[in-house]
Amino acid sequence: MSEHMVRLSFDIPEEAHFLLKTECVKARLSIKDFAYAMILKGLKEIKDEKFKKRLKESIQQSKEGRGRVISAAELDEMVKDAE
Repeated sequence: MSEHMVRLSFDIPEEAHFLLKTECVKARLSIKDFAYAMILKGLKEIKDEKFKKRLKESIQQSKEGRGRVISAAELDEMVKDAE
């Protein structure tokens, strides 16, 4: 079963496009493959930052005596975010 695909389109400056195209040719990599890899990397970094922020806030609350009990569902969501 194949994934449903959608088109992503955006404008970039001509010079940036030229540099991207040149580097992708040197690396023998399509712009599409490069962009997809960078999107996945960016999404992982966003998820990692979100998890780190939530963990930092939780530690700070505990230090301040403002800790709270979290539900199993909240814990499962945190673990899911970390994956």
